[in-house]
Amino acid sequence: YRWTKNGQYFDPSLDPRITKEDESGSFIITNNGNVTEHQGRYRCYASNKLGTAMSEEIEFVVPHVPKFPKEKIDPIVVKEGDPVVLECNPPKGIPPLQIYWMTLGLQHIEQDERVSMGLNGNLYFSNALQKDSRRDYCCYAAFPRIRTIVQKTAMSVVVQSS
Repeated sequence: YRWTKNGQYFDPSLDPRITKEDESGSFIITNNGNVTEHQGRYRCYASNKLGTAMSEEIEFVVPHVPKFPKEKIDPIVVKEGDPVVLECNPPKGIPPLQIYWMTLGLQHIEQDERVSMGLNGNLYFSNALQKDSRRDYCCYAAFPRIRTIVQKTAMSVVVQSS
């Protein structure tokens, strides 16, 4: 068996933190808390008298846990009937990204023809109503591949009667 990492010859037996499996081309990278240096694109080649077989390229990625920045968000004050945009600005992370708008009590924000979420994750109110006033609008960004959900600082909307 022969391995490449990022297109270059790679011998897993030269790294004491890597365990090679006997009688197979497999190896195990031990997670000692510092596996990021093993990130890369790996490929295995197996040869015999009939020729050489090549594996699919395997990309080994160590994701960081995405986080929203800590921020103080001033209340959004709007007149009844005016449009409002609540910005999510989710952190970067391993796709796919799923965005949810909920209250701090984990109640989904109902969306309809007046309240909708854009492709960018922002929550749009076409015309604000008194009932939209609340202190706990919260954007949640879910990264299912790393089983992580992060929460933005809650936002407050105050709708003033016109």
